[in-house]
Amino acid sequence: MNASTTFLDTYGTTFQQTYERAYQEVSERERQKKVVHQQKDLHFLRANLSHFCPNVPAGQHESIYLRLLTNHWLSARSFRYVDFGSLAHMAIKGDADFLKPTDAPRPARIFCTYHLGGYRGVLVMLLNAGYPLTLVIDSRTLKSQKEYIRTVSAQLNQYNNASASIELLDAESPTIGRQMAGALHKGRSIMIFLDGNTGVGGIYQRNSRQLRVSFLNRTIVSRTGIAMLAQATRTPIIPIISYYKTVEGCELPHYECLPMIDSRSIPAADFVRETTQQLYDLLADYVRQYVDQWESWFYFHKFLDFDALETPPAVRSAVSVPGVAFLFNDERYSLFKLDQAGYLFDRQTYQAFPLADESFRALHQLEQGSSAECPPEVLQLPNSLIEGWWELGVLRSIETIN
Repeated sequence: MNASTTFLDTYGTTFQQTYERAYQEVSERERQKKVVHQQKDLHFLRANLSHFCPNVPAGQHESIYLRLLTNHWLSARSFRYVDFGSLAHMAIKGDADFLKPTDAPRPARIFCTYHLGGYRGVLVMLLNAGYPLTLVIDSRTLKSQKEYIRTVSAQLNQYNNASASIELLDAESPTIGRQMAGALHKGRSIMIFLDGNTGVGGIYQRNSRQLRVSFLNRTIVSRTGIAMLAQATRTPIIPIISYYKTVEGCELPHYECLPMIDSRSIPAADFVRETTQQLYDLLADYVRQYVDQWESWFYFHKFLDFDALETPPAVRSAVSVPGVAFLFNDERYSLFKLDQAGYLFDRQTYQAFPLADESFRALHQLEQGSSAECPPEVLQLPNSLIEGWWELGVLRSIETIN
């Protein structure tokens, strides 16, 4: 579907002004956070980009961060969905036969989507098409978004003079598998976010039912619930992915309805592994293209297979502290504070080391400095502390740089 002229005229006249205001608001908030070192989210994002998309230059990381926050600002205020009832502005492509109008009851399907682009619109799309939906989300989102989701559903029903229903399930419930299977048995379709990746036990849970799959440049630990549910209930999976594209000066959400995955088309012994890998491969293709539209950048390190990470060797050469000028190794390390507590963050290993106030100030001075003069805050620290940082690669000598 193409965006209607009427919608573009209405939406486009305010988009640029609203986006610019949002970007300025986000930039100013982040500038103030930088002054007081409250930049944990930025540095975890930088680490994730370095691991998963090493071809993205480090100099672009902060601008990606600001665009992600701006998109979230707009989406959280429903600015992109001012017309809930109409699909005219939703450019839907791919295998979208399942959205065609019909008088027959909609068959139950498992809709798999991701936190990319205008992903909130997938819910609108499916409810608007008349699917009785069961949305599976983590406990935190369920608590914070429950009323908003029900409001959207009510708006759609009012617009369409319909009675489409939505049911919400907690992905972390111990009985979530049975609840999802029961919903499908009753003719309800499931909508689930693969890259939310939560399940029983929460985000950090590790067990034998999980798979190690490749994603972009790394190996992650993934739950297998979507594929197992499809196999057990013989229900097809329909992946749907969203991204924003600029049309006549304003960003509009586009939706790709990707080919259906049917458990009968893959040998049973291979279905769970192959399907889980396929679903992540689909996401990877779009994240590479729209790297600044994937909200999961802020937490996806929690699914890394840390056993597969290669830790750079420690610096073994001796250092004579007196008279040596150091630079902070910002290619690997970052500094941030949580409230008043300071931390040294290793973006290679995701380890955060607590720092005493004087150590944080000294390293911050090094981080900010570019001259061959070693800040007095550093020289006043114990030699053993400086030598420890040297061995970890936190410090680099001027000679090493040159």
